[in-house]
Amino acid sequence: MRQFLVASGICWFSLCNANAPNTIPLAFGMTPEEAATALGSPLNHIPGRPGNDVYVADAHARIPGFYWVGEHIYLKFRNDHLTGWKYDWRLLPHFPF
Repeated sequence: MRQFLVASGICWFSLCNANAPNTIPLAFGMTPEEAATALGSPLNHIPGRPGNDVYVADAHARIPGFYWVGEHIYLKFRNDHLTGWKYDWRLLPHFPF
């Protein structure tokens, strides 16, 4: 039982320190420039079909531990209006020193 409580405590503390996705300032119908300003980071365009544009905002997730995690917010635009977004975490292949 003691091992379970220790493991639960470690998991709880690691989850409390993780950052929540910063998608609160996003709203449907925004332009790419407004979304970049709201997120506070530049958007990188991912090539695709004309009129259906996908952009990604990249950052480091600042999760404590021995590994580096990159956070990505994928933004879907149709006719230059925001129609949806997806939040994603990925392990980075190297240490960003």
